[in-house]
Amino acid sequence: MRRIKRTVGNIPLSLVFGGTAIAAVGGGYFYVRNEKPIMWRRLVRLATNDQPTPLEGDEQKFLLSWGCCSIKGKQEQMEDFFTIASNPTTALFAIFDGHSGSVSSSFASTNLKQIFAKKLSQVDPDYGKLISDSITETHNELLRTNPNKNPSDGSSVLACVVAKNIVTCANLGDSKAVLSRGYSAFDLSSSHQPNRPDELARITAAGGRVVKSDLHRVHDSTGRGGATTTRSIGDEFYKTPRQPKDLLPVLPEVTTNRLCKEDDFIILGSSGVWNTVSSEDAVEYIHLLRYCNPNLNAAQLSQALAYRASELGSRDNITAMVVLIDHLHKQSTQSSEPTLEK
Repeated sequence: MRRIKRTVGNIPLSLVFGGTAIAAVGGGYFYVRNEKPIMWRRLVRLATNDQPTPLEGDEQKFLLSWGCCSIKGKQEQMEDFFTIASNPTTALFAIFDGHSGSVSSSFASTNLKQIFAKKLSQVDPDYGKLISDSITETHNELLRTNPNKNPSDGSSVLACVVAKNIVTCANLGDSKAVLSRGYSAFDLSSSHQPNRPDELARITAAGGRVVKSDLHRVHDSTGRGGATTTRSIGDEFYKTPRQPKDLLPVLPEVTTNRLCKEDDFIILGSSGVWNTVSSEDAVEYIHLLRYCNPNLNAAQLSQALAYRASELGSRDNITAMVVLIDHLHKQSTQSSEPTLEK
């Protein structure tokens, strides 16, 4: 057994565990084995026996609340950006993990939601196609308005749209979204990394190569480059006409899942989160914090997760976003964030 220090991330245990709980757990320390309370592991096992119950119909049967924490970490500059926007029926959550500069990620964080909002005028929209087309249009606008930017400046894009009891995820790059379902982790997206077998085969067929140094990296046929993701916006160096075929294409991978009564929250994280925290550990960590103090809001939870990844050794920029799903309320999504206006 060991004892955890008096903060989780940079949040005091007095906040996480509540003022009265601290005296009950031994002078401000919470004694655990393998970093999780034995009682918590037993609780998780019991809670995962039930089959999930899909939410039927289009009427939204829950209230969303959200928070995001983005920290520079051990990098020299901040290249992560995010955006959150909503209207009474639709919510958009997106993370942009930049590399070799912040022009692409910064541009996308401002423009993707505006482009997506203009496409929402369709009757019975296909959200997967809308967000995928919006990412492609954002890339085209980025190149048109920034012709002199660094050609190796690019960004991953992870966007989740919640509407009509369905969550639609479009991913481009090495960020990832995870849903907590019945206290278990359910990946809503898959990271695009050079060592992923299908991505490796595609890059090789396009004339590129993947080299393992500190990380698996993408190079062109002459050995130039070094990208650690395999799909992105920007990154003209890796795309036609500079290459015979796109090595890092603008090709979002889209998934659609109906939400269930057992769904508690969604985590969106840049690669800085997942470098040191697995999907399962992230979900268990958020549940543990909420179990110890149910009053923690999404902003506090996202901050705790971001600093947890940093404490575990992540050296990248870190962006963690937590979207809480409250099934006790049947209200339209409300937020003080910028709205999705057509």
